[in-house]
This record gives sequence, structure tokens and C-alpha cells, in this order.
Amino acid sequence: MARARAIERYLRQFPYDLDVAPPPPGRDVVDYFLFDAQRGYCDYYGSAFVVLARAVGIPARLAIGYTMGSYDQELGCYVVAERNA
Repeated sequence: MARARAIERYLRQFPYDLDVAPPPPGRDVVDYFLFDAQRGYCDYYGSAFVVLARAVGIPARLAIGYTMGSYDQELGCYVVAERNA
């Protein structure tokens, strides 16, 4: 638990930024985030956390996606919109 909290504290030093430039072609996104950009959005933080956690022996994986949306009675299915990301 202490190692996970240490990783969290470390990553919290980087500013949250939705307008960060993408990594250069062929560059690993986590490497770019940790060593160059040092700012980013949730996908950057989540990916970096998983890589760092695994590096210190903490089993970790990243799961991202959408909620199930809302059920549309007329269509008979769930409608998933951008707000469900």
C-alpha cells in the first residue's frame, strides 16, 4: 500500500492538462509523460500508474471505457453517448 501511495504522490506533482501535445511518433506515451511532458490527462496518469506499479511488483492493469448509457424503450437498446465516457 505504501508503494502505491508513493506512486500516487509522485504523479500528483504533474499538472492536469487536457491540451497536452501527443507524444512524438514512435515514442512510448508513458515515457513521454513521465520524462518530457510532465503534464497530461486521465489516460496519461492511469497508464503511468500501472507501469510504475508493475515496476515495483504491484499487480495492476488499466480499465477504461464507457458506462452502459441509458435504455431507449422505443429502440429497445442502450444508447451510449460521449457523456458516458
